[in-house]
Amino acid sequence: MIRGSELLFIVVYLIPTIWALVDALRAGDSVWQASNQNQTVWVIVILLVPLLGPLLYFFLARPSLRET
Repeated sequence: MIRGSELLFIVVYLIPTIWALVDALRAGDSVWQASNQNQTVWVIVILLVPLLGPLLYFFLARPSLRET
C-alpha cells in the first residue's frame, strides 16, 4: 500500500519527470534542429535537475518545439 509521502513523491517528482522525458524523446530530430535546441541536453536536464528540470523543459523548450 502506498503511503502519503510516497504518493507525494510520485505526484510531484516522478510523473512530471516521466512526462517531460517521454515528450522530449518523442519529438523528432528535425523538430529539435528547427528550434535550435539540443535534445540530449534537455534529456540530461530533465533527469538530473529534480523538479526544476521538467518545469524548465515545459516552459522553455516545449513551446519553441511546438512552434516549428
